[in-house]
Amino acid sequence: MREYKLSCPAATKRLLEIGVPATVEHATTDTSGMGGSAKYIAETVQLFITLMDSLKLNLVAKDQIHPQLGDLIQSINKVSGLPPDYEGKAKIRDWLITLNKMKFVLFP
Repeated sequence: MREYKLSCPAATKRLLEIGVPATVEHATTDTSGMGGSAKYIAETVQLFITLMDSLKLNLVAKDQIHPQLGDLIQSINKVSGLPPDYEGKAKIRDWLITLNKMKFVLFP
């Protein structure tokens, strides 16, 4: 910080008192603890809201919705603590199956 003449008193205090940056202390990249689970929960909520917004904007084509549903189910599967028979997973899986059965319609 001295070399680049950075002024970051909060970071300096944290490093001097705790000895590690906040990202290490709160384990934002650790998937084994609550920090990782919280990350996946936030990601899942974000993807769900994005999907809802897409539907509200009348983006209902298969090629618009299918990738979002796929990302959402992958994110839900990463959330630990959900029961294996969680109803939300089943509903999303059913929608993915339904969309997979649909054909793409190409317009000339």
